[in-house]
Amino acid sequence: MFQSFTDRFVPNTKESAQIYRTRIGVFQGWVSITVNVVLFVLKLVIGIMAGAVSVIADAVHTLSDVISSAIVIWGFKQVQKPADKEHPYGHGRAEYIATLVIAILLCVAGIEFIEAAFKRIRNPQLIEVKWWMVIVLAATIVLKEVTARYAKFLSSKVASGALHADAWHHRTDAISSLLVVVAMIAGIYGYPAVDGWAGLVVSLFLIYIGFDIARDAVDDLIG
Repeated sequence: MFQSFTDRFVPNTKESAQIYRTRIGVFQGWVSITVNVVLFVLKLVIGIMAGAVSVIADAVHTLSDVISSAIVIWGFKQVQKPADKEHPYGHGRAEYIATLVIAILLCVAGIEFIEAAFKRIRNPQLIEVKWWMVIVLAATIVLKEVTARYAKFLSSKVASGALHADAWHHRTDAISSLLVVVAMIAGIYGYPAVDGWAGLVVSLFLIYIGFDIARDAVDDLIG
């Protein structure tokens, strides 16, 4: 399915492998941006309606995915530039820089989650959650997981660390949304403190993944 979808929008013509690789990276970046903008709006609206800090934080996390996807597009376009006087070896390592920036964004998001989680743990608040909100958020999890798997498929196809990092960014968003859904259901049944603990687990996971991706990017940068 992923291969057919890719061939339809990014056909593999007789151009060079590098140009095709760049087109794949840029295409995945725009797919991610489109999906994340839609999900950001949905989560933000639900978070405001329910008064749920965890959902609003999850919306901000999704918005960070938009930024990371824009960085992926930038990285692939930089790679396409030829060598010049200031860059005699070309711009090939721009992709590793893009990967490192994405990893840093993951760590920053994780630190912000920790702060929000501790606030909610210390001051649990009942949230006004409807079951349709839970269903919508559950649907976003499925969409994010599909997007993550597609990015992983393309990363393997063109051997891209940036797309691999982007895939993990999508997956961590899906996992954080899953924990938010659990917290929302717990809130419906009178356990508001679960919201904070779920956020804490998400934040620690984000920091771990960000550190792991950053380590690989630094290894590539220093050869």
